[in-house]
Amino acid sequence: MVATDEEIKEMILEHPMKYLGPFFFGAVLDTLLYGVIISKIIYWGDWSAKSDSRKNRIVVFLIFCLSTGATVYIIYWMSTLFVQGFGKSYQSFLSFHYLAWYSVWEVGACTVSHLYYTERAYRLNDNRKWIPLVILPLLLISIAGAIGVRVASFKYSSLLLAGKFSSFAYTWLITGALIDIILLIAMTKGLAKSKTGWSTTDHLLKKLIKLSVETQLPGTLLAIGFMLQYGIRPTSTFCVIWAVVLPKTYMICLMTVINSRVTLRRTLETLRESEENDNVYRPRRNGCHERDDDIPVGPISYPTVFIESSVAELELDDRMQEVK
Repeated sequence: MVATDEEIKEMILEHPMKYLGPFFFGAVLDTLLYGVIISKIIYWGDWSAKSDSRKNRIVVFLIFCLSTGATVYIIYWMSTLFVQGFGKSYQSFLSFHYLAWYSVWEVGACTVSHLYYTERAYRLNDNRKWIPLVILPLLLISIAGAIGVRVASFKYSSLLLAGKFSSFAYTWLITGALIDIILLIAMTKGLAKSKTGWSTTDHLLKKLIKLSVETQLPGTLLAIGFMLQYGIRPTSTFCVIWAVVLPKTYMICLMTVINSRVTLRRTLETLRESEENDNVYRPRRNGCHERDDDIPVGPISYPTVFIESSVAELELDDRMQEVK
């Protein structure tokens, strides 16, 4: 049975921080994260937009639209609660109607991110078909769960009844976290096996592995945290903070990956210049380069590394050319 407006008013006035705090902090965090996304998009526009691929431009455009739409929506939501409807109806603070839309924003951000990483993991693992065959069905299940949450909100309009549609919520959150874990393992494995023994390439690969972990773990951990919080207390208004932060975290991490190739290009150029200033070195033996003065000085061909549209589009040629 849903509480009456007078009962909800008493609950809120008795514990204002518990019931109103998440809305305030959620709006603040959303504004801060939106600022981070816009700064990353501006950086991309200054350094990469003109030369970037159409695919990356579409991804950045989708990130901008999703993040802007979510921010405009939370402004509308907060104005409805604290401006237009304040003091008229306290049930709106525990209405699930507004919060349920964040399942759509979140699954939209996750879909863009997951498709982006799936294509990279597929290429890094020599076009292994099992990657899309596993990821795409899970992605469809996650989308179905998120849509199920939104549809269920029409029947269960109060947050106090959030436990009634736990099957949809768990399906949405668990499959999303599972996709993140699979992609993280696949990309890390694909990068790790590409090591060639040449210090320039291996140094870059270590950076890529570290970047892959750092940009995919935040969304995964937040999704797991959201799931645990929902499992412990699904009726809590703290769900607002998780719901607001999660989609923008995915978008920030994805923009970080897209922008990171600028730094990696500079790192690669610096490493190559430092080695080209030396004489010829043999490939690493026991982790070290050995200089051989008896070998004529000549150019060394490194494995081909292309940092084109993003870090995840890195292509590594494992065939070493002979030293001439």
